[in-house]
Amino acid sequence: MVSSGGFQSGAFTAAELSNIRLVTWEEFQKEFTESWFEHYLLPFVADRLDPLLTYTEPLLPRRFAGLTESEKEHFLALKRKYDVFGWLMMTFTPYSRVFAKEGLPKLPLRERLKGGATAEQQIPAAVLDAVGYRDFLEAAVAYGDIAIAEFRKALKTDEV
Repeated sequence: MVSSGGFQSGAFTAAELSNIRLVTWEEFQKEFTESWFEHYLLPFVADRLDPLLTYTEPLLPRRFAGLTESEKEHFLALKRKYDVFGWLMMTFTPYSRVFAKEGLPKLPLRERLKGGATAEQQIPAAVLDAVGYRDFLEAAVAYGDIAIAEFRKALKTDEV
């Protein structure tokens, strides 16, 4: 049960004899946010932006070898344009959480990336300045979809 104003003593007694847990609104939000982050946001980013993560990793995709020199230059220009964003989004996947169990990243990200002029130039303000995780997710996915479409066009494919 959730309460923003506390519980009467009888509620604590009743809760001890049941499977009911009494939490404050703040406790509920903290627990729900962490659960949503781990079980929804991280897997969603990994699934939805997987092509972007592949395109921005250090190894070039197989299709790169079949491009003309000018097409290769264009692909590499896209890679430079989206690399920082791709690396940032990798930190919002379950893969990165295997190595660093640091809790929820603090928003807005601009504060976390202070002094990162490249990040501020390459990542949209809507992503950097989002104060809520849902707003961050919507802005990041929208920008990621644009990047994926540009990479796919450059590689002349709908696949990774």
